[in-house]
Amino acid sequence: MSLFAFTVFVAVSLMACKTNPKYRSALQTKIDNLSKDYELGYNDSASVAFLKDSSTKEELLKLLDYKVPMIRILAYRAIVNRSETDFFEILKNHLSDTAKVIWWYFDDASGYFTISDLMIRKAERKLSREQKDTLIDLVLTSHNYLATASWMIKEIEPQDRYYPIIKSKASPKSDNCHDLGLSVAIAKFKKKNDVAFLKDKFCQLTDNPFCNDNIFQAIEIFPDSNFFVILQQYFDQYIRKQKQFSFSDLDLYCRAVAQYQNNNALIILSALTEKITYPDDWYLSDNKQYVFKALYKYICPLYRNLYNKLKPQMDKYVFESIDYSFKDRRPTW
Repeated sequence: MSLFAFTVFVAVSLMACKTNPKYRSALQTKIDNLSKDYELGYNDSASVAFLKDSSTKEELLKLLDYKVPMIRILAYRAIVNRSETDFFEILKNHLSDTAKVIWWYFDDASGYFTISDLMIRKAERKLSREQKDTLIDLVLTSHNYLATASWMIKEIEPQDRYYPIIKSKASPKSDNCHDLGLSVAIAKFKKKNDVAFLKDKFCQLTDNPFCNDNIFQAIEIFPDSNFFVILQQYFDQYIRKQKQFSFSDLDLYCRAVAQYQNNNALIILSALTEKITYPDDWYLSDNKQYVFKALYKYICPLYRNLYNKLKPQMDKYVFESIDYSFKDRRPTW
């Protein structure tokens, strides 16, 4: 055997020892069976409970380097469930684990996720504010290819040191309109130099309310005069001509329009309260509520007459929940 071949043989052997060590019989049998699984459920399974209760800390740490990705994430879930005090340090040391498994994040929805993303998902609720800030910095500066990076970017407050990273992530063209959420992060910086960039992104306006909400949220945050044409376009092309998809389609839209506090905004808001505007009026009463709440949030003398006209039409619960309705879901990051 040549020196080169012997060196390769030794390297491969060492790697095999590191990534596929042998365990005591009962644990090895369980690991072999678990290695046949290719899908991870939303909630921890009996497999995690077994590893948690039947493995030593040393064994679980060794399993974090096991050759089968599913075993690695099951082992980390067990570590977190055991409330091991170094769970965060362990997480930081495995952020480069980009192998993927199928994760059922809802009963009827699944996708491929990296092991490191799934580790973060498992640990997130136990992280302190300091640990979250540390993890945000690590992910955004060194691992921003992770799906968690986009999630963080959408939620955190604008920080200048992350602006180049966020702009880079938001810049590529995408066929997935859900990526418009990154435009919300850019809008938070309220930079005049980003107006053309954002307007180009907003041209992805469609009849998909889930994607358009990102556009409307960004415009509400950064209501530059150049963006009003996007709101007018949506009113002309979709609201006047198409049936609403759901009762909540116009929630963020009304707030984005009302933010402008000018005559053009008032014209649209007034029209949204009139039956003649819609191909059908299934959600007219809901739309009146959204207009009223938007006027409440951005009240000005110009809006006073429309506000007073709508106020008697509002049910009691609208007033009881109106301030709460403006609060976004409590962010994770």
